[in-house]
Amino acid sequence: MINESLERLNKDIKYLGFGDNTLLNQQLEEQLAKGELEFDLYTDAFFEHFVRTEAKLHFFKHVNGNYYLDHYIATNQYEQDPTRNKERKFPVFQGVGATFKEAFNLLDGRAARIGQKNDDREKSRVWVQLDFEEKDAHLQYRLKYFRHYDLEALLVALSFEAIDLALQLGRGLSAARLGCVPVFLCAIDGLGDWIVVLLRFVGGFGDFT
Repeated sequence: MINESLERLNKDIKYLGFGDNTLLNQQLEEQLAKGELEFDLYTDAFFEHFVRTEAKLHFFKHVNGNYYLDHYIATNQYEQDPTRNKERKFPVFQGVGATFKEAFNLLDGRAARIGQKNDDREKSRVWVQLDFEEKDAHLQYRLKYFRHYDLEALLVALSFEAIDLALQLGRGLSAARLGCVPVFLCAIDGLGDWIVVLLRFVGGFGDFT
């Protein structure tokens, strides 16, 4: 039973971006051998200069004898501006949830396309962003879920003619999924002046296709 839990949890940790064959994996094996009902493990990373992202992973033993990772708490610590420090709990369901890098991006104010799984074990991905002005019933920063948009139709409606739209869109979406802000070079009809439209995933923007 322990070996089964260890193999599955190592896969979950890897999927969630906490690494593979690291000190965390060694500590996990040691804790499982102790047979405790629940325990926490700690790790950290630097996804950006002068910003340390810490994570406290919570594991528990189910009545069926298996161990599961049900959530982790991520904290962004800004060395040059501690007033920006943010923390939030990120749930994990059957090994699926926001990755460590996605948690960093969310705590840094960006949007992220995170994985989720429903009770029927169906996986999906959704664009979300943290609302630092509002907390939920558990005193966690509330997640804002974005609506679905057809980006090409949106640009046409705004009278923008995108240059090589398919190429630009593909690059933008790839950048967005990595936590970057996508930039599209567009032309305004009738003016001939080029502008750079910076599309941030805030307010009205969401899952572009």
